[in-house]
Amino acid sequence: MEALIIDNTVSFSLVLKEKLKAKGIEDVVTVENVEKGTWHLNEDKPGLVFVGNILPGVNGIDAFEILKEIAPDSYFVFMSNDLQEVDPDDLANLDSKDIIIDKENLPEFVDRVVDRYREQNKKKGLIVKIKTFLEA
Repeated sequence: MEALIIDNTVSFSLVLKEKLKAKGIEDVVTVENVEKGTWHLNEDKPGLVFVGNILPGVNGIDAFEILKEIAPDSYFVFMSNDLQEVDPDDLANLDSKDIIIDKENLPEFVDRVVDRYREQNKKKGLIVKIKTFLEA
């Protein structure tokens, strides 16, 4: 799996999934809660992870931090419809590569996220090649 979407709004998750597929991210799984998201993070190790702010039974910020610990090398994106729902201090301390606020600008947002994700993966690949060369 290349991407995981953890969000309780199924209709939005499906739209995001289609936008990702249009950008060449074919293997996308959507789940509606943290438990299923945790399972996929442990089993599938997706490179790109989207986490919604409002999830069943848990605060989105808390969920984000727990999930980030499970897969620290994944590219995480925090999503919220309304940043007024989120404590500014929590948001400032969030280790997110990107934050989506306005779902109306989703195509532009997906373009930016996928480009940054791919750039990060290129850098990781280069670092692995250099380490392998130096260890030889």
